[in-house]
Amino acid sequence: MDSIGRNVKTARIEAGLTQARLADKAEISRSYLAGVEQERYNPSVKTLIAIAKATCTDLNFLAGMTEKQVRKGGKTSKVRTGRI
Repeated sequence: MDSIGRNVKTARIEAGLTQARLADKAEISRSYLAGVEQERYNPSVKTLIAIAKATCTDLNFLAGMTEKQVRKGGKTSKVRTGRI
């Protein structure tokens, strides 16, 4: 099963954002975002929603509940994830 941290990192990279830029858009610190991606921290639902909006990603993808991720331009791509 893919972790939230791994899914956040995938969403960030596919959105073409640096950690610093995503952190700024999601109104969190870059070091906290790095900790989420490295699975040191578990983000709140509020933080996950902010990350989903900033990366144009489906919240269910970040939570590992779906295989589809919404990308910029409204295009979707299949990403293999685990099921909760």
